[in-house]
Amino acid sequence: DAMTAAQTALGNLKGMLRDAEEAASVDANAQQKADMLRGMLEVEEPRLAQVLEEKTKDYEHDLGRLKELRHELMSLDHSKKKLEATVQAEFQHWQEAVEQRYPHEIASARANEAAEACAAEDEEEQDGEATDAT
Repeated sequence: DAMTAAQTALGNLKGMLRDAEEAASVDANAQQKADMLRGMLEVEEPRLAQVLEEKTKDYEHDLGRLKELRHELMSLDHSKKKLEATVQAEFQHWQEAVEQRYPHEIASARANEAAEACAAEDEEEQDGEATDAT
């Protein structure tokens, strides 16, 4: 992550400051380097803390939104299954009502469908035999 890299860089900068302060206690010329590093830390540390806080808030907001969407998706899936079951039940009820009201017509239509299916199978077999003969 970029934040991990920034935190690592900030930690490295703090280590460099400690080293520069130790060197400044022995060498007066190293004091300028320590002052420069201290100034950088004073500017960068609050800025990085603010960026980290903003990223954390964004992450928490996005995570909350993701949970909301997941819940909504589960609810929609449940509603879809419930609707499908209702449609199937209504269709079954309708089909039973039609069969009770028109039993002769239904039997006749089924017999015609069966006859057409047999005729189609016979035709396919004849076509297959004709293809094999050539």
